[in-house]
Amino acid sequence: MKNIIESMTECRDLDGQVIVYCLLNGEPHVIAKSIVKLLTDTDYLCGENPYIHRIIEKLPNDTILLPVVGEDLLSKVWDNPGDKKDVYFVKAKALIDHLEEIFPDARQDLLQAVRKAMQSHVQSVQLKQDM
Repeated sequence: MKNIIESMTECRDLDGQVIVYCLLNGEPHVIAKSIVKLLTDTDYLCGENPYIHRIIEKLPNDTILLPVVGEDLLSKVWDNPGDKKDVYFVKAKALIDHLEEIFPDARQDLLQAVRKAMQSHVQSVQLKQDM
């Protein structure tokens, strides 16, 4: 298991929140918590987040737990980041396809904005990889 560091990620802003992407095995993944933070108002304790649990349940083959190192990177998603956390990454394309199922209480306009932004970000991340 390799540590994910900031130089391996690409951060994109949407409405003042950061979506953190990382290429894993040639496929764009996103830190699940960065999408949860965008679509929900409640900040849950690590391990107690029902949205993270839904992502893991609905997309078990598209979700991976990896260590992330670096307070600067972690502080983009967590208020009390520390320097190292095990973080759930989910394949961005799979998450895009299941946003409504995972976030049934989110506003439709917000879901659409997140979907559109993620689709654009995924294309951009893939284009950079192909260069």
